[in-house]
Amino acid sequence: MYMRFTNPFLIYLIGGIILFLPVLILGEDVPLPISDQLDSNHVWYKILKDQEAFFRAPWEKIDGYLGSQYRFTYPSPFRLISLLYAVFPVFYALILLKVLIYSVGFASFWAFLNHLSLGKSSQRGLWALIWASLAFYPFAGLGIAGLPILYFIYLYWKAKRYAWACFLLACYVLASDSVIVLIPVVFLLAMVNVAFYLLKIQSLKIPLPLFILFLFLIGVKEYQLIYGLAFQNDFISHRVEFFADGHIGQHYFYAGSLWMLGQLTGVSHLFILPVLSLILFLRGIQKGWDLGYALPFLFASFFLSLMSAAFTFPPLVNWLSSLSPSFGSFNWSRIYQLIPLFILLSLISLWANLKTNSAQTALIILFLIQLGIGNYEWRSLLKKAIGVEAFSYNPSYKEFYDTGSYEEIKQAIPNSYQGYIAHLGIPPAVSSYHGIKTRDGYLPSYDLKDKKAIRSVIHLELEKNEAFRRNFDYWGSKAYLIQSHHPEWVLPFKKPDPSAIPNLPPLKFDWKTLREKENTRYLLSAFPLTNKQLTLLSKFDRPESVWSLHLYQITE
Repeated sequence: MYMRFTNPFLIYLIGGIILFLPVLILGEDVPLPISDQLDSNHVWYKILKDQEAFFRAPWEKIDGYLGSQYRFTYPSPFRLISLLYAVFPVFYALILLKVLIYSVGFASFWAFLNHLSLGKSSQRGLWALIWASLAFYPFAGLGIAGLPILYFIYLYWKAKRYAWACFLLACYVLASDSVIVLIPVVFLLAMVNVAFYLLKIQSLKIPLPLFILFLFLIGVKEYQLIYGLAFQNDFISHRVEFFADGHIGQHYFYAGSLWMLGQLTGVSHLFILPVLSLILFLRGIQKGWDLGYALPFLFASFFLSLMSAAFTFPPLVNWLSSLSPSFGSFNWSRIYQLIPLFILLSLISLWANLKTNSAQTALIILFLIQLGIGNYEWRSLLKKAIGVEAFSYNPSYKEFYDTGSYEEIKQAIPNSYQGYIAHLGIPPAVSSYHGIKTRDGYLPSYDLKDKKAIRSVIHLELEKNEAFRRNFDYWGSKAYLIQSHHPEWVLPFKKPDPSAIPNLPPLKFDWKTLREKENTRYLLSAFPLTNKQLTLLSKFDRPESVWSLHLYQITE
């Protein structure tokens, strides 16, 4: 039994089956992670697929989500994720993406440990399993899980095996999210190169041609975005308003929380990992262990945490904004995505000093704990099994996108209607998933004119809640109809308790502007509303849905 669990392929296979067992059994009834706009990310690719717009010219418009936006505001066609969504049904594309993250993470991490002889050889398969089963953000996870590939690219280049280096680099760039992963990686590599130059460590310097090739491939991949930023004169991104008036931006994380937990938009890790690493490091000093790479890896994780937190400080953000709105709006703290890698590497170096049999068993237990607490699908099912989901309900994919209700909604809206619908309490992405044109929506970069248009509708309601106003004015990537009584990030699910959905008082929206100027005559709301400007057309409350939806016609 012990020998069998040192076989990396067997560990990969069994670990993968356990990890994806909820999906294999439940299919679309599996709980859906919707934190940090995962619903919108999923739908962007479906919009591109449905409209056959993956390779549409960057200056062409895509109509139907957040009004009408330029193609370059959507993800690049030169991404592996785009290929998955173009070829497979969108649910299976999402699942295949997760399988790829797991597979790439396991293989690259195991190879990395073997090449550097990190940890005991009998434990490397289990360490690769722990790395690959971390809570990776799906639409950035490939680039983060595959970070060890960068090490092999460097080795191939140094060995003058340029064809292999270029091939691996191209694969890595195509698989990664450029804004979320690649730019922070490039920034960090540049810093490392400067440090090696100052320390005169010539043997470890990253070759300049390789670095230039890295930047070039990113530029080719993101030609849509580059066109929009550099050559589209009539487009001003809503991001130019980021961080105004000393606002520290959308991330309020300090170094300690980043080091202990990671971050949802990159990869989250259990606090057990950094705590164990620190405890074993102190124990190793006391016992005289061979610390190996533990100290530099641990230092790197602390340093990255401090730097990530520093990039959210208002003085620095405002200074960057003064240089260029693009500098100020870019989330430079994204280097936090590298923190879990260095924490785990330090833990592996220290773990090698423990007794083999007990350490092997402890790693299996650690994987199971990580699965039960850190994995969204398993955590959601365990919460339901022990009866604590009342505190935070996790809808399934089928419940969330609610195809049955939307078939009825589309029948209730006249076929001759060519305008948009707006939303309250339910993300506009859900309607876009079903091909309904929405005036509101979430995009990481969209036309500032549309943000101003939405604000002109909700401005009186925003004035009643300063926190909500600041969130919209100083971030605003969610161009939603924000009301002052219920936070938009707390979705009003009818499960498990329908009575928990609040009845909102009359909202101070400019309904006439929404109806006439913004060409929006219908409102889909997860809240019952009492405004005299609205006429209730129908209510959709199917038992299999997580929503209780009200379709209103804006009459005044």
